[in-house]
Amino acid sequence: MSKKQMKVGVTLYSYRDLYRQNMTVEEAIEHAASCGAKCIETVDQCNFLDWPHPKLSDLFRIKELIESLGMEWVNWSQYTEEEYSADYKCTEDDLVDQVKESILHAHILGIPITRITPFPNVDPAKNRVLEKCLPFAEKYNVIMGFEIHAPQKPEPFLELMKQFNSKYLSVVPDFSAWSHVMNLSLDSFRECLPYTHHIHGKAHAIISEGGSEPNIPYKDLMTVLKDYNYTGSIVAEYEPREHDTDVKKGVESLVKYIYSFVE
Repeated sequence: MSKKQMKVGVTLYSYRDLYRQNMTVEEAIEHAASCGAKCIETVDQCNFLDWPHPKLSDLFRIKELIESLGMEWVNWSQYTEEEYSADYKCTEDDLVDQVKESILHAHILGIPITRITPFPNVDPAKNRVLEKCLPFAEKYNVIMGFEIHAPQKPEPFLELMKQFNSKYLSVVPDFSAWSHVMNLSLDSFRECLPYTHHIHGKAHAIISEGGSEPNIPYKDLMTVLKDYNYTGSIVAEYEPREHDTDVKKGVESLVKYIYSFVE
């Protein structure tokens, strides 16, 4: 029996510059599949018409396309709005409603994780939002994930995981948090893994054949994942610092680069 491996995919956030050039979400999904992706992460307002209340018929059409291409929809990524307009700052109940809607979308579409923001450790009041949403996540069997992204450090998130001690709360490590500039230890990454089901594999430039991502210690991070026998998902997130790069080539090179450590 072959050993189960981590799932390599693409976050559709990678194509955000191309959406401004009229690329459709369907075209992004098809390109990800052509790169060898086995799973997909979508990002709410980047990918769906009629946001924040997309039509279920559109969502099921996207789900059918993902599955027809042999991929799995693994993460419904959401940005919680802090204000609806310049005159209206969201209340705690508004935040709860937004998170619950993301949980419900994920449940209906059979997506195991919804990444929600903003960072819950920044404002202690956000923990009250979690307290109100956690029973909802348990009811609908959806894991809430909190991204650890540079310049954030993992310790506050790990404290949050220990505080709630629920299998319906997780962290989503973004490799940017372990970039050379951040200078975090590999142990801090390793400590995240018991709470991790989904990871963002970041790159800021096209990776040449036989080359490497110069900003992030990929080999070390991927070795930690393999030693841990991580079998969750890792999605390529191409986020160039220059906006005139070949996005498709960047995504292709990053997916291939991540696979080089997996296979």
